[in-house]
Amino acid sequence: MSRFLVDHNMLVIHQTAYICQSCQHHLILIDHRDFTNSEEKVEALVNDQEYTYCPNCTQKLTPPPFH
Repeated sequence: MSRFLVDHNMLVIHQTAYICQSCQHHLILIDHRDFTNSEEKVEALVNDQEYTYCPNCTQKLTPPPFH
């Protein structure tokens, strides 16, 4: 299984391990999706081509604050 699902139509990157219904990934057309394990490719899309991370499935990557 790939780590990332890239939606080239909406310019959104999903974390496949945490993808959920709120991501609406089922609406991404096959021609507009790309699966990758490459963090370098994902970082390049974010930094160079204005892609964003999906707020629904990437929020799980942020550890909770220490109390």
